[in-house]
Amino acid sequence: MKPWFLENPTLLDELKILIDLKYATLNTSIENAVVYIRGTLFIKSLEGKELGRYKIEIIIPDDYPNSAPILRETGDKFNKVADRHFNAIDNTACLFFRDAKYKYFPKGSSIVDFIEGPIKNFFLWQIDYDLNGGKSSLGGLDHGTFGLIQFYKEELGVNDEESVFRFLVLFDSKVVPRAKKCFCGSGSLLKDCHIQKFRALKQSIPRKDAKKSLNELRDYMDRMQSLKQKYGKEAVDGAVKQIRG
Repeated sequence: MKPWFLENPTLLDELKILIDLKYATLNTSIENAVVYIRGTLFIKSLEGKELGRYKIEIIIPDDYPNSAPILRETGDKFNKVADRHFNAIDNTACLFFRDAKYKYFPKGSSIVDFIEGPIKNFFLWQIDYDLNGGKSSLGGLDHGTFGLIQFYKEELGVNDEESVFRFLVLFDSKVVPRAKKCFCGSGSLLKDCHIQKFRALKQSIPRKDAKKSLNELRDYMDRMQSLKQKYGKEAVDGAVKQIRG
């Protein structure tokens, strides 16, 4: 299979032109059949005041633009830890939750949209995090499975992880399970309840991504059940509250 830029050289030319036009301090290169954007990114306020400057590396994935670019901060201005939304394994930035790609890198987005949106927002969050002594006022999802649960609670308008789990089970169906009970717990059939919300997310979130979330949440709930049997519900709920801060 050819690299994406050989399959679609026009798309590569467009990316290069956009970077050259918009960012004088970023450069595009190809190394070992991988496209990189490297250089210094300036973060400014609405009034034009410089808030920070960061050495970055943007890696364009093999299946671009189906998958979002990957960001690394290469100037070592941050500890690459989960609390700062970095992946500990490879030091890449956690710009958004996997299943939320449709919100932050929708179909038709350009590389400039991505830099001006998720990437600059990531660094604004880091700036705010430092200004507030290690706790950003800009919000953001929790880490790991907690973030998964938080994302789906907000998207579905539910308050419990069981509803999230029921949604993901229904979502895993190849067709919309209209005659199944709704994930919200109302007792109504999906077709008479949250069918529009379900269909909208079905069109927006890849089934393979939601499947990963389902498996992750199932494992988490199984572990929680075992811990509650061992230590008691109150103790486990207290520990989870401490972890989530």
